Parts: sequence; structure tokens; C-alpha cells
Amino acid sequence: MTPTRRPRAATAVLLVAAVAAVVAIGVVTRSAAPPAPVGANLALVDAAATAEVVDAVDAGLAEILVYDYRHPHRAERAADSFLTGDASQQYHRVYDALAAAGPQQKLIHHSTVTRIGVQRLSRTSADLLVFLEQETVRTTDGSTNQAPAQILVGAVRTDGAWLVDSIELL
Repeated sequence: MTPTRRPRAATAVLLVAAVAAVVAIGVVTRSAAPPAPVGANLALVDAAATAEVVDAVDAGLAEILVYDYRHPHRAERAADSFLTGDASQQYHRVYDALAAAGPQQKLIHHSTVTRIGVQRLSRTSADLLVFLEQETVRTTDGSTNQAPAQILVGAVRTDGAWLVDSIELL
């Protein structure tokens, strides 16, 4: 080997060793990193917690986003156990207006959740984007109105259960 090749070979060996050391330090540092802070978005890292809030909100919305003039208080009772705070007050204002027109027009309404995405999730609160298909039937004349909708839902964990505390129509 010529004298000029030895320094190049030695430099290459040192460079490879340095890169290996940096990679090893990175692996050790990453594996020793503390867990995500409490305020981190669990929707990105905890599939079970995400599924739990999605299932709870899906089931609750299925119970309250319905109206049948023949059973006008069924959804209202479900809303009393699933909604809290501003969402409860908002729901009852809308429900009261629907209940006033419903018996005359013999309205039947239901909304079907088609997709839910969790935007933010902590141990005690969540923000969810919910896509709905809505259908309202006026049985007096047989007319049907169908429309998609998107709502932003805020949920809070209270006594181990997810309750909706805000609903915003988008």
C-alpha cells in the first residue's frame, strides 16, 4: 500500500466508526427517552384510548340524533345522560323546536354516523370530527330530505364515561 492510501484508509475507518458511534448514541438516547408528556395527543399513540372515545361518541350520537313523533321523548332522555354543559343546553333548544313541529308534520328523523376522526385526545378530554348522513321524513306528505353533515364534537371524561360537552355544526 502506498503512503497516500494509508491515510485515506485510516480516514475511512475513522469515519465509519464515528457514524456508528453517532447511530449507537441515538438509539440509546431514543430508547431512554421519557414517556410522552401528559398533555400529548393520545390519539396519535394510543389506539385503545382512541377506539374507546370513538365508540362512546358513536353510540351516544346514535341515541340522541333521532326524532320520532310517535316516541318524542326517547332521544331526549338519552341526551340527558350523554350530554353535559353547553351541549345539553344547545340540544334541548333544538329539540324543543323540533318537538313543536314534529307532531303536526309527523316527522321522523335519524342521523347515521359514517366516520369519526379524533383530532385531539387526552386522558380527560377529546375533540372529534364526525361525519353524518341525515334523513328526515315528513309522513304527512311522504317527503324525504337527505343531507350530509359535519360536526365538531367536544367530549369530557366524567366518572369513567365519555360525555359530550360541545357540538358545533361545520
